[in-house]
Amino acid sequence: ASKIIVNALSRGRSDPSPSTEVLPALVWCVVHSNPPHLISNLGYIKAFRHPQRITEEESSWYRMLESAVSFLQTIPQGLNIDPAEYRRLVELAGQEDAKGGFTPSEKSVVRAAVS
Repeated sequence: ASKIIVNALSRGRSDPSPSTEVLPALVWCVVHSNPPHLISNLGYIKAFRHPQRITEEESSWYRMLESAVSFLQTIPQGLNIDPAEYRRLVELAGQEDAKGGFTPSEKSVVRAAVS
């Protein structure tokens, strides 16, 4: 599944590793696939995996999957954001991506909107 996500994100791009887009794509995959017993399976893997038998790539994907699950567990239910404000923030995020980072004033706007 990890290679499928990376390949899908890489289509039509010169950058072969769209690493900033992998976690959001993984969150989307978890939400839409809704795997049964995901949290208990992650706990089982963490408790019983043999550290010498897991590759660096597998370990990295495991940590990303844990991050995706943690994000989904901690976001407030029903984020209660105005659709127009949401579109504005999405546009702002796209602008941030194009120029390489949020300015301090943009960071405060985003923090205020999501808190």
